[in-house]
Amino acid sequence: MSKRETMQMVSDMTDLYFGYTVEATTYFESYEKVFNWLYLSEDNPHRTLDPIELIKIMSSITIEDMQELEADTPLEYMVKVDDHTFITPKGIGYLRITK
Repeated sequence: MSKRETMQMVSDMTDLYFGYTVEATTYFESYEKVFNWLYLSEDNPHRTLDPIELIKIMSSITIEDMQELEADTPLEYMVKVDDHTFITPKGIGYLRITK
């Protein structure tokens, strides 16, 4: 997997062109790593859920919800529903932009 290839695919997926301001861009090789960074890491300045809220949301995820997004686990589901994550064949890109 390649960070460059992943982020190029994300750029193509979002139709981003030069001129956008990228607030944050991060590359991940697995759902577990992106989940940990999104929801558990103190290093993520954009983390929005406290642990109690995260548990409530994850406990409300149904099998039907996961099947709809073709997610195998609640962890994978949470990554896929995040507005700033982009799943590519090369890896998972996290991208926040300002227009």
